[in-house]
Amino acid sequence: MRETPSPEGMVRSAVRLTALLAALGFIATLVLGVPRAGVGLLTGTLTMGAITLFHSALARRFAQPGSRAFPRLLMLSGVVKYPVLMLIAYLMVKGGMAMVVGFILGVLVPLSVLTVLAVRASTA
Repeated sequence: MRETPSPEGMVRSAVRLTALLAALGFIATLVLGVPRAGVGLLTGTLTMGAITLFHSALARRFAQPGSRAFPRLLMLSGVVKYPVLMLIAYLMVKGGMAMVVGFILGVLVPLSVLTVLAVRASTA
């Protein structure tokens, strides 16, 4: 029987690896002379981190067995969450094509790190 890794260890390694990759990406954009892409990259990474933190805190606090309030709170959180995301997307588009590409890459960094860690944990 395989033991599942501790969630705290996976979270810690996901945060460290995401921060490392985002910092390396930001430094690479500065070296390449495209600082707007670096700002977009950091914004995308921080946006995904904030969304993940928000949903995990919401689930930890309200997702109790038999709780009828959790689906309602999750649905009502969209009233705040989506306008904020639209504002961030608007600001990225106003920043230019380099900032949009950086934002997309910044969103992909945490998603790819989580995917790699999940595949690694399932095959270990």
